[in-house]
Amino acid sequence: MLQNRNMRSTSETNDFARWMEQRKTDNLEGGLASEEEDSLLGNLGAIQDGIYSQFTALGNSIPFDSGFRQRLTYAIYLLIASLLFMLIAIFVGLPLLLIKPSKFIICISLSTLLGASSVVVIQKPTVFIGNMVKNGLDKSLPLILLMVSLLSTVYVSVFIHKYVYVVIFGSIQMYAMFYYLSSYIPGGTQGLNILLKSSYYMISTTLTPCVYVCKQTILSFFKKLFT
Repeated sequence: MLQNRNMRSTSETNDFARWMEQRKTDNLEGGLASEEEDSLLGNLGAIQDGIYSQFTALGNSIPFDSGFRQRLTYAIYLLIASLLFMLIAIFVGLPLLLIKPSKFIICISLSTLLGASSVVVIQKPTVFIGNMVKNGLDKSLPLILLMVSLLSTVYVSVFIHKYVYVVIFGSIQMYAMFYYLSSYIPGGTQGLNILLKSSYYMISTTLTPCVYVCKQTILSFFKKLFT
């Protein structure tokens, strides 16, 4: 029975991905439509509907209640912000580490705290804290490892100040982050996979109008330049 449920969840995840790819293809072929259903908010709402249906397919491991859908949306926004600060820490903070280590420390800390908050939001703070207190060290281990890895990275960045050590401890912290998320997000690794894919679709959908405007501006510039 569990195997059938996992097969159904995986199948519906693939269907959701194919549906989003088809929607993206239709939007590119038809241009920027003016109808509400094809607007930016309409696309984001459709993605959120798909996320909720995917979590519904995971079955009894999901703590459904009246506010779960809204908390799920907030958790995705927090996860997107966490990924954004992680990218800034890697591509901006690391190159400037020897000059201004504070940039890397702030970005990597914000990334960790936002990612950790996404789990607290999706479960409810009272439920999350209650599980930590009730189940003891076994349930708290991923959170403890995440906080220890964060403090270790900050310590190495500030006091040891060795680039190689910072990269090593930063990598450990990233691994601890994904271990934490997969441990606490409802549905485990399947739930995390849904959130990461959905975050990608939401980012790409949000950036589509910006890319379109930039493309049209560049084309218009070169058209005027050569005419």
